[in-house]
Amino acid sequence: MGLHNSCFLDYFGEKYSLTVCNNKGLTALFLMILVSITLYGQDNDSRYTYAIGGSVFKGFIYRHTSKIAHLITDHPGGFEIYAQKNTYGNREWQSMYNYPDIGISLVYIDYNNDQLGKSIGALLYNDFYLTSHRNKNYLKWKIGGGLGYHSNHYDIDENPKNNILSTDFSYSLQTRLEYGFNIKEWTITSAISLTHFSNAAIKKPNKGVNVISLNLGALRNTSNYTLERIPLDPNFQFDRKVHFNMHIAGGFTSTILVKDKKFLSMNVSMYMDKRVSRRSILNGGLDFFANYAFKEQIRYDQNLDGPPPDFKRIGIMAGYELYMGRTAILIQMGYYIYSPYEFDSRVYQRYGFKYHITDHLFASIYLKALWANAEMAEWAIGFRI
Repeated sequence: MGLHNSCFLDYFGEKYSLTVCNNKGLTALFLMILVSITLYGQDNDSRYTYAIGGSVFKGFIYRHTSKIAHLITDHPGGFEIYAQKNTYGNREWQSMYNYPDIGISLVYIDYNNDQLGKSIGALLYNDFYLTSHRNKNYLKWKIGGGLGYHSNHYDIDENPKNNILSTDFSYSLQTRLEYGFNIKEWTITSAISLTHFSNAAIKKPNKGVNVISLNLGALRNTSNYTLERIPLDPNFQFDRKVHFNMHIAGGFTSTILVKDKKFLSMNVSMYMDKRVSRRSILNGGLDFFANYAFKEQIRYDQNLDGPPPDFKRIGIMAGYELYMGRTAILIQMGYYIYSPYEFDSRVYQRYGFKYHITDHLFASIYLKALWANAEMAEWAIGFRI
């Protein structure tokens, strides 16, 4: 697969007793490394235009479970500021996705609730145009992700009612459908947005919060020049070969049976992938897991008879990658074919981003989940040949 500059990161990518420890420092470091790599890798002859903008919004907290009903007392509001660059087809993926905008934004939300307080999200994002760039008005879809900070998180003594967020920092995600109308260098925008904060089970309670809002704002083009868009080469050919991937991932978990102690969790994945279209890559292979919190769980499990079972697991998985230059969005579904200790579901999922540092070396961040329950965040380094 011919790799070009990234899409997503090209701007500067009570049932279970296990919980995940606080990895916010590693998360921030991981994202900083990816952003630094992307910034360093910019070509001097890249052609872009730039814009800055902002919006104000008002909305509501989506009640995805009855357990958060006591926190939905008012309509949250806030603002967003952002800076972006507009692509013109200097990379193959830019033409493929109708010349998306790439940016970074800062979102401020006041929940108007003493238990929830306020949240700030810092996100990297892409705007994908659903209409032609030749029109004065447009419709586009935004997807972004990053980190969030929360002023009033859960505290067993001072803030016990906040079962939505239990850490200062968390992951943040945002998606938005936006309509805009261009007037010379200005654009008037309106949108409906969904902003999500969750710590991916770093610490419980963690019901997560989803804010649905209506936005009204403006955007200004700060470049004093115009550029022509480069169409996608009709003779473009992509790599159809089968490639081997291997990554080593790690994180830390904890168990309620042993307080204030963290346990290493390791994963080795080996899988094949094949690009089947300009945008789509299919993959499948094996996962090997060694979660030492399970080992501790087995040690204290009074329902076990005889010698303790092996805490390690093997899974078979298949998945899909959405190709966007050096970045790929990855979704995988797996099933444990070797799991001597039956603790939870045999079915697991993995969601995340891969950033190809070179044609053969990549870094990744994943969320591993058991259906609707986040199990842990994984940070990985791997190779592809």
